[in-house]
Amino acid sequence: MKVKEIMSHNPIIIPSSTSIAQIETIFQQQRILSVLIGDSQKCLGFITRKGLKIRGKNIPDSTPVYELMSKSVCTIDQEEDVITAISIISKENIYGLVVTNQGFPCGVITRYDIRRRYNPSIFDEIHFQRDQKNISANQRDREKEKNIQENGQKKRDSIHTHHFQIALSFSGRYRELVEQVANGLAEKLGKYNIFYDFFYKAHLAQPNLDLILQKIYKDNSKLNVVFLSSDYESKEWCGIEFRVIRELIKKKQTEKIMLLKSDDIDINEILSIDGYLDIRKMEPPKIVDEIIERSQGIPIESTEYSIESFNESSDVSTQKKPIEMMSMNYKERMKKNRPDPTRSINDITRDTRRLR
Repeated sequence: MKVKEIMSHNPIIIPSSTSIAQIETIFQQQRILSVLIGDSQKCLGFITRKGLKIRGKNIPDSTPVYELMSKSVCTIDQEEDVITAISIISKENIYGLVVTNQGFPCGVITRYDIRRRYNPSIFDEIHFQRDQKNISANQRDREKEKNIQENGQKKRDSIHTHHFQIALSFSGRYRELVEQVANGLAEKLGKYNIFYDFFYKAHLAQPNLDLILQKIYKDNSKLNVVFLSSDYESKEWCGIEFRVIRELIKKKQTEKIMLLKSDDIDINEILSIDGYLDIRKMEPPKIVDEIIERSQGIPIESTEYSIESFNESSDVSTQKKPIEMMSMNYKERMKKNRPDPTRSINDITRDTRRLR
């Protein structure tokens, strides 16, 4: 069905200077629901009876209709299908369209025209579908937001429970060096895999910090890297951290400890038999590489062993040949040593006399 079959023909077109009071009179006398604003050559706007009723109370009746009309006029050609008109009206959420013939206004098609002459419930169905889509979209947004919040909670740990790949213990005198090493490790392994106190200032700002540090170094770190220095043992916080190191040594968990020598050290608990890495002449990037190599372990190179398979179909003959050859050699030797049954009795007697 085409638009021209159900549209309202010969629409009333009024000048834009017409007052609101005059338009209300036109609506009452002509018993119409909408009028066009403009002239026979061009449509400037569109106003409906309903739109006129909901105008502001402070707007006087002498106000020209130009100030109230809908200036964004949507048009459609009279040869277009009604479905196209319905789609535009629903999409733009407007009351109706100006129908044109070769570019000139010739009629109007409104929601009322479509309901009365095409389908009484068409816009109710469209609104229902749109509402359902909105509800579904809102539900998806809420579920998405909920999932983001839940995932965000799952991905965030407390300083009490978070596990680190490497934890750094050092004297404050060497903070500048350790900070460069910590940043290098964070760049290669990720910040949240490295425990360096300045990375977690907010998380460490709480009571019982000594217990938190002991738990981090003892239970929540895969490798504790200790920057040993001459003043390490005398520092209070280093002493707390080194208690954990001694506990790990006692429990023979030495794989969790890596000792670095920062200067000439003299610590009672470190013996001459304890291995350490001398970093006094090493640059921070080299220290980073050494720590990463220790934390990742020694790579295992796979050795390929070739196993010769036994194929009965092709190797039976070759497998039997050595056995057969051995059997033949044995038989020949036995045959040579065995008396010849074809010898005559005289020969045997002669040989016997000779032996005597």
